[in-house]
Amino acid sequence: MRVRVFGGLRLWRDGVEVALGPARQRAVLAVLLAARGTVVRTSELVDAIWSDRPPDSAVNQVRRLIGQVRRLFEPDLPNREDGAWVKPVGDGYRLSLDARVSDLAAFFTLVDDARAVGRAEAAQKYEQALRLARDQPFAELPPALTGLPAFRAIETARVQAAVEAADAALGEPRAHHLLPLLQHYAAAAPLHEPLQARVVRLLTAAGRRAEALAHFEEVRRRLAEELGADPGAELRAAHLDAVTDPATPDANRPAQLPLRVAAFSPRPQLADGMAAGRGSGLIVLSGMGGSGKTALAVDWAHRIAGDYPDGQLYLDLRGFEPGGRQLRPVEALATMLLSLGATPNGSADLNALGAQFRSVMAKQRMLVLLDNARDSAQVRPLLPAAPGCLVVITSRNRVPSLVAREGAWPVHVDRLSFRASKDLLALRLGAARLAGEPAAADRLVRLCAGLPLALSIAAARAAVSPQMSLNDVAAELTRQRCLSLRRWVDRAAAAAALARDPYWSPADDSAGRHPRRRARPYPVSASGPPRPPRATGHCCARCSPRSRKPQRQRTPAIDVGVQPPVHHAAGRVEPGRAGGVDRAERCPAHRDSRVPAPARPGLDRRARRSLAANRRAPGGGGVDRETARHLPGSQRRGLAVRVLVARCPARAAPR
Repeated sequence: MRVRVFGGLRLWRDGVEVALGPARQRAVLAVLLAARGTVVRTSELVDAIWSDRPPDSAVNQVRRLIGQVRRLFEPDLPNREDGAWVKPVGDGYRLSLDARVSDLAAFFTLVDDARAVGRAEAAQKYEQALRLARDQPFAELPPALTGLPAFRAIETARVQAAVEAADAALGEPRAHHLLPLLQHYAAAAPLHEPLQARVVRLLTAAGRRAEALAHFEEVRRRLAEELGADPGAELRAAHLDAVTDPATPDANRPAQLPLRVAAFSPRPQLADGMAAGRGSGLIVLSGMGGSGKTALAVDWAHRIAGDYPDGQLYLDLRGFEPGGRQLRPVEALATMLLSLGATPNGSADLNALGAQFRSVMAKQRMLVLLDNARDSAQVRPLLPAAPGCLVVITSRNRVPSLVAREGAWPVHVDRLSFRASKDLLALRLGAARLAGEPAAADRLVRLCAGLPLALSIAAARAAVSPQMSLNDVAAELTRQRCLSLRRWVDRAAAAAALARDPYWSPADDSAGRHPRRRARPYPVSASGPPRPPRATGHCCARCSPRSRKPQRQRTPAIDVGVQPPVHHAAGRVEPGRAGGVDRAERCPAHRDSRVPAPARPGLDRRARRSLAANRRAPGGGGVDRETARHLPGSQRRGLAVRVLVARCPARAAPR
């Protein structure tokens, strides 16, 4: 079944064109099509057919006409049957056709898709939509019918799509392809000033300034003759651009977006979530290290970069770089000011630099990508105040204060599912190599635990060693429990790869977790810190589940030179913070403790008093030999043994 409305109402069934019958039957079909899937009341059909002079039998005639329209789609439909196409809804009827059947539905689908993507892709989709709707809709129907609101709305949507297509095409390589099509639409709407102004601008951008001036003069004359009006501000501005010399490109326009990641695994749902947050002006991508936040942000930024004509800024804040110092806000502001062609005022005052940055960014439409942010305090001074700017932040933390105060749009980046992980591995190594070793490929995907960075590193290991099969790579990971990656990737990239989660399994493809062993937040009890399962390690370096003896953490399947400790905060266990556990990283129960917390209930009263006295004394921190006798053996090993021996030279505390 195929229905066409542009260029005249026509219908095909099984490849054969169907006669639409008398005028009233065609009018009922046209009104149902113009409603685009909404309900058309019987009274509206009566008004469309007979205007203000309906006969007494108008309602019965409408019902008979509806039956005839149904048989256009289903010729064998019995009388008084509703059929599958025209459905009764309350006191009306609805005809629902998708883009595969109706060119009208396909036009609106293409326009909606164009509005949801970046400028380069939008220009292509707009061109498809305009070519589909090139001819006048419902061309053979009488003006009394096409003047109804539903039909006028379709014509308005065509002209508006042409205006949006011109905006998307300005500055794009496809502008010269789209210009003849836009001139056709402009000729059909000669008094539509926004569309005429854009035709003038496109002609000017194409170097056809004489044609642009002639087109403006023709529109001005028509407005004066038919409406007695002068051109509006938008059309006059386009004319001014045509008569003046083109401006030289700004040498200080930054374009700093990094190169897109090779073999990128697209995530349409996350991209849609980011597109929905563009109105907020601030988007925060959060997720564990190696989950693909930066790759997703860079790819999406390249797609929408055309919507920000004043340039794009990129800055790596080094918030979680191992062994490195994170970028201070003062340094970040100075770097961005230099990128904008401004000289920092030389002050080390954060507020002064922030004010200068906001002044430079005023009235700008720029895209700012702040990568690898530590917390909200690091990025808050870097936010521009211009409403035309968009800031995208990536961080391992969720930075809820930005969501609460600045209205940031949060997007959480989770790990890939098993199928998506395998697709990414196929992009890196080729589908043929994976098909040759399917079991080894599945095993390698499971070891990488759905982390795009880990998958890329494992694929690089296999690619640079062609003599190794996938089974060899997987066996090496399993046998050695870790694969040193310092030879294959730089340290900064390797620090982002984290330990595999033993709860993840391909059995749960949609969420990437095993259905029988879901990872969930561990509850915090009043007696102490949470007790995570043995497989995930300790809640911090001093916590020990099930016993007082500290347990060693499991070695990650892919070792990147940084042990990823598991710590808890606010009752949740969060894996994925690189580096050792310092005093600030300990769980709240042990943050200020010099003795491991699980041993405190085991100390008797005398030992606790002596320990407290030693701490209050100058240079305190050790314990005497008598106090040490009352400590359990596992806790004596956790104390400062060198201080203990120095204070008891005759005999060390018994073990």
